[in-house]
Amino acid sequence: MVRRLARDVGKEIECVVASPSDITRLMDRRLGKGRTIFDHSWVEDYYMHVIKKGRKEIDFFQYRLSGSTDPTPETRQREIEISKWKY
Repeated sequence: MVRRLARDVGKEIECVVASPSDITRLMDRRLGKGRTIFDHSWVEDYYMHVIKKGRKEIDFFQYRLSGSTDPTPETRQREIEISKWKY
């Protein structure tokens, strides 16, 4: 659609599809002329990918850097108290 809209005003553009999870593949392409523009939905997908990747890394380090995975008594008590207020 973007290419057609550009063509209608006399501009020829190249549209490239790239996965947000592997943006480095774009670097394999030849250097283009003009500007590179990322579609807003692609940018949103990229943000979500980075957030998910970061969450997995944080979970990994939290697990690896923690001692016992059993909740401490105070944590268990807190869970009991919080559960009283849930519907």
